[in-house]
Amino acid sequence: MTIDIEVKYNALNQRERLEGLMCLDNIQFGIHKHLTI
Repeated sequence: MTIDIEVKYNALNQRERLEGLMCLDNIQFGIHKHLTI
C-alpha cells in the first residue's frame, strides 16, 4: 500500500517537473523570439 502511494507521488513529481521544464522552454523560446524580432 505504501509503495502504491510512493509510485503515485513520484509520477506526480515527474509530471510537475516536466511541466516546469516545458514552461522554462516556453519562456526561453519567448525571449529568443523577442530578441530575434
